[in-house]
Amino acid sequence: MFLCLTNVDKSAETRRNLHTHTHTHTHTCNLLLSPKQIGTICFAIFAFISPLFATGVSSTASTADCDNATLNTYTGTSNLQANWDANEIDLHWYADTDATIEMEVASASQGCTYDGTLTPPATIPTKTGYTFKGWMVRGLPDGYTRLEYIQSSGTQYINTGVQYNSSKPIVLILTAKSDYSTTSNHLALGFGGSAGQWFGLNSQKWTIGTGGVSTVPATNKTSNIEITWTGGKEYLKIAGVSIGSRSTTNTTNNLCLFGYQGQTSSMFRGTIYSVQIFVDNVLVKDFIPAKNSSNVVGMYDTVSKTFFTNVGTGSFTAGAVVE
Repeated sequence: MFLCLTNVDKSAETRRNLHTHTHTHTHTCNLLLSPKQIGTICFAIFAFISPLFATGVSSTASTADCDNATLNTYTGTSNLQANWDANEIDLHWYADTDATIEMEVASASQGCTYDGTLTPPATIPTKTGYTFKGWMVRGLPDGYTRLEYIQSSGTQYINTGVQYNSSKPIVLILTAKSDYSTTSNHLALGFGGSAGQWFGLNSQKWTIGTGGVSTVPATNKTSNIEITWTGGKEYLKIAGVSIGSRSTTNTTNNLCLFGYQGQTSSMFRGTIYSVQIFVDNVLVKDFIPAKNSSNVVGMYDTVSKTFFTNVGTGSFTAGAVVE
């Protein structure tokens, strides 16, 4: 170890001592140092040898602190601690209101981080005939892209797998819009084509048939719709307003969207933005318009974690991607 000392007092006696021992194998240096000089030397020695005994790296060290040059100063066993930054998440708030199913509330987005604390929007959404119960997560897994809606040309439909049950109430809530400009009857969804099994259009107005014809236009107008099958009857509400009811015919068919099971004609030509199905007051289907990584368009159910696709002919048209 070599130390370079400056401002050392080399008196005549000291010079003589150094000169006297020039030819010996061991040199003795009698150096007279002040306390300040001694402290300076000790600090220099500590700064030089301390890295040799280091046992770890601070968790706040940046990536640049862990390069090869730095690691080469460590000997023996050294411990490196990982340093983590929480991922940022872009959060959107959506409300099923009388205006549209995909209305963003308060702001376009709210940046947050994983494990962070969120503050819900101060604006509480309202919907005629309903009480706001709070916010829930409606996410899609990797490989799926959320869409604003899916659209049928009149030959596509989805089988939800929900079977008619006369002993338990079934409630279907959806937001939809018809593309029909004709006055003929068309079925939008249902269990079958018999009385009390379906929901559709008559003269461009929403209807469940005799006794349940709405005065609300369906063509090119987005509507919030609620259909209930209970106690042997089918009930229809549009925007929270009761339209009417009709006696139901029992069936073993499953509930379908854009048509009914086995239907081949007069199916719904229009757009569906969202669908929720409750059986005996329990949410059993929560459909979100989506497309998968192969660009197949359908409805993703967040309850069963299942992607439902067309069982008719042709393909659904995808709405705009929801960012």
